[in-house]
Amino acid sequence: MNLYNSPPGSVSLGGILIGLGILTWYGARWWYKGRPKGKGKKSGDGEAVETSTRDWKELLPLASGLVYGSAMVACVGGLIGWTAYYISNLNSGGGNTALAGTTGAQGRDMATNDITYLTDGGALIVAVALVALIALWKKIPKKKRIQLAAGVWAGVSLAYSSGLAGTLGRTISPLLNGAGDPFVGVL
Repeated sequence: MNLYNSPPGSVSLGGILIGLGILTWYGARWWYKGRPKGKGKKSGDGEAVETSTRDWKELLPLASGLVYGSAMVACVGGLIGWTAYYISNLNSGGGNTALAGTTGAQGRDMATNDITYLTDGGALIVAVALVALIALWKKIPKKKRIQLAAGVWAGVSLAYSSGLAGTLGRTISPLLNGAGDPFVGVL
């Protein structure tokens, strides 16, 4: 096993199911939380006026994890690259079993992204972000930590997809490379 280079990742329909399932779970719970309760001001026809208590900031840990998980996929190897590879394989196997068990459909391998791998500058940003995450992990409230971890898991699951689900995986690595390469030139 070469620790420096991980094998190219792949995704199956079951892996996409896991990623979309995580996003649906948190999105539906967030949406339901902001439903009208039937109390409060009434409009002219006697219906309760919907007052939304949904706050987009509650989804920031999930979105941050989604972005970081997509960045993990762009790592060529090392601890971060191998972790993304194993998460992807675990999701594909578990997701295919869940898909077959719930609907009877057989999971199939999906077309994978042509992911631009991270350059030295992009890899530096991802590694520094990991150090910051480890340093702040105990300071983050437990609910947000769980959301962050779920976002990372979903990001890795969806980033390999070549369709709409993999859009973030195709766009995050060029952004990180563009931001990190000039920084490396300054160092």
